[in-house]
Amino acid sequence: MRFPNVTWWFIQNPLTLIRPNDDLLAPVFENARSGARFVFTNNNSNTYQQPTSLVGDVDIIAKVYDKTGFTTGNSTWDKLAPHEIDYSIKSAGGTVVVPRTVGVQFSNLLDGSLVNVAYKADNTCRSRGDYEYRDYFFIVTNTDGDSIIESTDTNGKWATAQVGDGDYWVIVRASDVYGNVATDSMLVTTHNGVGAAEAPVAMLTAPLTVAPNPSRGPAAVRFGLERPATGRVRLIDRAGRIVATLADGVLGSGKHTYRCGNLPAGVYAVELVLDGNDRYTRRLVVTR
Repeated sequence: MRFPNVTWWFIQNPLTLIRPNDDLLAPVFENARSGARFVFTNNNSNTYQQPTSLVGDVDIIAKVYDKTGFTTGNSTWDKLAPHEIDYSIKSAGGTVVVPRTVGVQFSNLLDGSLVNVAYKADNTCRSRGDYEYRDYFFIVTNTDGDSIIESTDTNGKWATAQVGDGDYWVIVRASDVYGNVATDSMLVTTHNGVGAAEAPVAMLTAPLTVAPNPSRGPAAVRFGLERPATGRVRLIDRAGRIVATLADGVLGSGKHTYRCGNLPAGVYAVELVLDGNDRYTRRLVVTR
C-alpha cells in the first residue's frame, strides 16, 4: 500500500527504542529534483518556483533519509526517516535572515491526519515508503519552531519579500537519535522588487533555545537579538495558562538568558514575541 495509506512510513522512529546501537552513519541528502538539492513551492501549493527567482511566501522541500549502522541486506529497506530536520537562511554576505529553526522531529507516533504537514506528496516530490520505494520529501518550513508536528504548522514558510532581493544560502541540517549530523545547502536568489535598504533587519542572531530539556530543575532560555526590540518571554502550560513572564519590555541587542525553575512536572511552551509580530516557540518538558 502506498500514499495516502500511511501504514508503511508513518511509525515511531524505531531508533528511539533500540538499545544498544553503535550507529555512526549520518543521514544522507539526495537531490529533491534533478540538478537541485532543494526545491521551492508557493506556500501550501504544488506550484514550483525557480530557485534563481523566488518570490512571495515559499515552502522549502528537502529529500533526505537516515541509515543505521546495521543493514537489512536491502538498500531500499535500510532507508529511515531522520530523527530531526532543521533549517536556516543566510545572505551571501553571511547575515542571518532566518535563524536555525526546527522543521520536523520524529520522536513519537505521527497522526495520519498530519502526513501532509511533514511530507510533500505530489507528482514532482512523491513521498512514498513500502517494500519497493523509500522516497522522503520533507517540507522543512512547515513548522512554528517547536518539535511538535501540528496542523497549524502549515502556516510556516519563508517570507522572501521580507529580505532584500539578492542571493541567499538555504541550509538544511538532518540528525539521527545518536547525534550523527549531515548538513547541505543551496544558493538561491530572491526577486520581489525589495531593495536591501528596505528590508527589515534580521531579528534573531541566535535561535531561541531551552536547556536542559527535558529538565529536572531550572532551565535556561537563550536567544540573541540583532537590534533592540520590544519583547516578551512567557511560559505557557498545556491548558494555555500563563505560568510565568520572564521578560516584558524593551530588550537590547545581543545575547539574552533567562532562567525558569520550580515548575511542576509537565509540558510547557516557551514563547518569545518581538515587536508584537515575530513569534518563536520552544517546548519545555519538566520531569520529577
